[in-house]
Amino acid sequence: MIGENVAFRITAVKIQLNFSTLLDNAGLPQRLTKELTELFQHHLTKAHSKTRVTSNAISIKTQTYRVRHLIAGFRELRKGGFALQSPWNLSEKHIAYLVKLWVTEKEQAPGTVENKLTYWRTLAAWMKKHQLVGTVDDYIKRPDGYRRYYVAQEDKSWEAANVDVNNTISRLCERDRWVAIQVELQATFGLRAQESMLLRPLQCLRVSGHLHVIDGTKGGRPRLVPIDAEWQYEVLIRAARLANPRTASMIPEPWSLKKWYRPFYHVLQKEGITRGGLGVTVHGLRHAYLQRMYEQITGVPAPIKRADHRPDPRRQDVADADQLRQADQRPEVEGGREQGRQDAATKDHPSGGAARRVDLHLPRVAWRDQLNSRRTQVAVSRRRTSQRRTSVISERWRRRLTAP
Repeated sequence: MIGENVAFRITAVKIQLNFSTLLDNAGLPQRLTKELTELFQHHLTKAHSKTRVTSNAISIKTQTYRVRHLIAGFRELRKGGFALQSPWNLSEKHIAYLVKLWVTEKEQAPGTVENKLTYWRTLAAWMKKHQLVGTVDDYIKRPDGYRRYYVAQEDKSWEAANVDVNNTISRLCERDRWVAIQVELQATFGLRAQESMLLRPLQCLRVSGHLHVIDGTKGGRPRLVPIDAEWQYEVLIRAARLANPRTASMIPEPWSLKKWYRPFYHVLQKEGITRGGLGVTVHGLRHAYLQRMYEQITGVPAPIKRADHRPDPRRQDVADADQLRQADQRPEVEGGREQGRQDAATKDHPSGGAARRVDLHLPRVAWRDQLNSRRTQVAVSRRRTSQRRTSVISERWRRRLTAP
């Protein structure tokens, strides 16, 4: 099974899966095993995504998925009559055979097949064959309805399932205060589960009236979440009082992030916060947050709620830009549709300066250079005001936290 425990080894700067046992037990030819070993040794920990900000190695889980699915693919090829002796002999006909096998014979889900193609695309990139692996449409004609959806097809918010957020948080508080406050942070600021666990309430607060979400974000991309109401500050105060005194995060002692997942989701399951229970998950709180943001900006409900309502195009652009930032998505494509509008890149300077604009119509390299320039300006501004910001925040929150 993919999810079973596997061994790993720690090198000087990375944690790498110990894939030797998996390859030795795969029953592949000696040369193929040797050359796969060399490729895994040099590239396995590297991220394939081009939008990833952090330079850290990918997780052990992702490494395991890569190795297992690639090994399974080579075994399927050999079983299908392709006597591959080296990964360097891989060609388009082999990928076409695998796609046809997965889609027509094994009837695997679209998401599963596209994930597998990502692993093969990664392997091809390691071998400098960047154009080797295409999409499902390059190899077969999709069966009717066979597609992967990148936008929500149903409303996954708690409101749509008639689940009261406040009552649920009150019940969670009786079971575990830390789980309850993390769920409340997700509902208040649209955080992901891991972001709420790793949030450091006081350190992440900014004088500009934003919450700077850094740890646990997708791809390591930080973002600023606006704080619009006084009650949101009250949530942060209560979170700060429960923060871990050693790490300042929301994970209580003696838990680590990895070990905290089990009790966190166990408490949620006891309260029925599962697909099979109340029909919702904690990620539905993030859906609801973005839906509220959309309605506040455009004046009409989100499309998933009322598809017949259409906002003013200018307000739609602003809503797209805000949701794009909060969702940590790529500027080129978000939710399966093109985001090529120039206005969608307009964004206020975090330190309160004039609005900054990035032209998304530029080529990707030029656009990235512009964005890097803007980030440099932001970093300089932050350094200049860091001492003042720290003193103001410390004094303000010291008074609040010590108040009776």
